[in-house]
Amino acid sequence: MDNVAAQLHMGPGQIAPTLEAVDAPHIRRAIDCFGADRVVWAADKTSNVLRAPWSDMVHSVRDDPELSHEEKAWIMGKTARRIIDWPDAAGSGE
Repeated sequence: MDNVAAQLHMGPGQIAPTLEAVDAPHIRRAIDCFGADRVVWAADKTSNVLRAPWSDMVHSVRDDPELSHEEKAWIMGKTARRIIDWPDAAGSGE
């Protein structure tokens, strides 16, 4: 299963009334099932029923106290870079 990854589709309002209610349990479940190195964050503004700003969707993951710094780093970019073989930015350390 080396080629399997899960995309976190952030379309708040479809299953819960707030970003936190949508995100937290599903993010943890995806990490527990696949590992943070196989989870990719994405936002789809077209399905954003709450009309939350894109930045709120980003921060719902980045500011989640239940996620480690390393898990956030993987979810918010390292996994995507690994999958598409996109090199790290010079000096980024990630």
